[in-house]
Amino acid sequence: MVRHANIEPHNSYNTNEVSEILGTSEKTVERMTEEFEILVGEPKPVTLQGFIVRKNKKVSHDELVSFLERGAKAICE
Repeated sequence: MVRHANIEPHNSYNTNEVSEILGTSEKTVERMTEEFEILVGEPKPVTLQGFIVRKNKKVSHDELVSFLERGAKAICE
C-alpha cells in the first residue's frame, strides 16, 4: 500500500503520509492515533499507535503494517 501511495518506505510516517497510504483524511488519522488503546493484549483494528517527534505525530512502519493486518483480520472474521 505504501508503494501505491507513491511514498517511499520509511521507519515512520507523518499523519499526512499515513492518510495518503490509507486513503483517508489527516484528521481521521489523528483521531485514530488518539483513540489507540490496548484491549486484552490486542489493539482495536481501527486505531493506530502514534508517537510525537518535535511536535509532529508519527506512526512507525511496523505499526502501520500491523494496523493493515488487524484490519484485514477484522474484515475476514
